[in-house]
Formats: sequence, C-alpha cells, structure tokens
Amino acid sequence: MAQSRNWFASDGAAARGPFGVHEILALVAAEQLPEDTWVWQPAWQEARPLATVREFHSQHASSEAEEVSPEQEWCDWLDQACDTNELVAMTLQGLVLATNASLGLAYRRHRTGDFVATAAVGLRGAALLGSSASAKDPALTRAKLGPVVLPHANASRAGTACLNRLGELDGSSVALTPLFVGSKLLAVLELGRSDHPFRNGDSSYLRGTARTASDRAGRLALSAAH
Repeated sequence: MAQSRNWFASDGAAARGPFGVHEILALVAAEQLPEDTWVWQPAWQEARPLATVREFHSQHASSEAEEVSPEQEWCDWLDQACDTNELVAMTLQGLVLATNASLGLAYRRHRTGDFVATAAVGLRGAALLGSSASAKDPALTRAKLGPVVLPHANASRAGTACLNRLGELDGSSVALTPLFVGSKLLAVLELGRSDHPFRNGDSSYLRGTARTASDRAGRLALSAAH
C-alpha cells in the first residue's frame, strides 16, 4: 500500500494527486505541501492529517533514522581517498574548513630525514609547497605528542617555529595535528588563523579528526600491502 500511487493531498486550496507516500513526503520536505497537509485515498469517507496516518508516520520516522551524522559524513568522505597522499590532503582541507583556519600545511617525512610540505590550503600555504623543515623543528617535535592548539603562538618555541614559516598572523594562533599509521608518523598538519585565536572546542575536534584519519591511513596501508 505504501508504494502505491493512490494517495491524494490537500494544500488548503485544492486537491493534488495521485501520489505515492514518498512523493508526498518529498513535497512536504520541499515545502510544496504544508506539514499539516491532509491526505486520503478514494475509498476513505474523509481526509486525515498526514501526521496521524500510519504509512506516512512510519516512513518519516525511518527517514529520520537514516540521516547521516556529520561525523559519519566525514568518515565516508575520507573513505574515498585512494592513497595516503590523498588522505593527508583531504584531512588538511577538512580541518581548515572546520576550524575556519586561514591557511594550512601538511608536512611528510622526506627520504633525507627532513619534512617537506606536500599539501597546502590558502594562498600563503600554496607558496610554501615543497618547502622543508628539520625533523628537530620545535613545532614538528611538539606535534608528535598529539593534537594541540596554541592560542598565543609567539609564547612558545613550537608556535614561534610555525609563525616563522606561516608568516606573522593577526592573533598569532596556530594548531598542530599529527597523523599516524600505527605507531609510525605519517604527517604533521599545521594550521594558522589570522582573524582570532582558535576556539577551545577545536582541540577536541582535532583529536577526533586525527583518530579517524589515522585509522583510515592504517586501512590504506594494509590494503596496499596486499
């Protein structure tokens, strides 16, 4: 019955139909029918409010249950990465957007032992693509310990090292996020914000993102090994 196109609806001015259940729900979602629309079938003696009809109520509840959370959308997006290079770039882009950072760089270890910027977001970041940083750089050393927000970057050696690369920012706020494959460091993401410091909640977001991206990196590495 739910799949049949034998339903009619009223928008308060005229009857419309016949429709299927999903068609009427789609019209309501698109605001082409009011939420308090009345529906009926030819065999009924009178119309009933949509919300009271079992077929519509069950389908609406099912649609709400299938809604994808922002966290799941983020995981699904990272699952599209073909390799770790793409994963690192996608993670950097996602973090810059989520935290409203002005620019971002992703550093990966080069065969020389130094770290090289392999991905960037923002005009200033793009200009730094291919630049290198020593493995002993204070910012990269600090990042290996875990995600961190440095709201007053020029007050620490790690923050000062970031600013020396990114350029002096109004507000002088930077954030660092490491990505791992198992216990091996995959990349260090470096973010700068020019309008005002990163929010307190950004720290937990960085940690969650690092866990998710590192998990995906591990899967990619395992898949490549086979």
